Amino acid sequence: MTNGSGSDLPSWRLTFSYPPRKLTALWPYAWWRHGSTIMVSGGALPRGGSTTIYFQGNGEPLVPSSCTFNGSACTPG
Repeated sequence: MTNGSGSDLPSWRLTFSYPPRKLTALWPYAWWRHGSTIMVSGGALPRGGSTTIYFQGNGEPLVPSSCTFNGSACTPG
């Protein structure tokens, strides 16, 4: 993820949809699941800064859907 907001962020939250039982691990940030919605939270992310979230799942690789970053739509990639 890259912070393209134009401001330093003291914290952030990423949400996306991923089929239940498919996601088995996610690191290096705190995460939780509610049905098929995955929520990830992290600390400070400076303006223009980036970070990487890794995750592991079962079965065929899938692209997450319905992605939001601090409430704004984003594109998984």
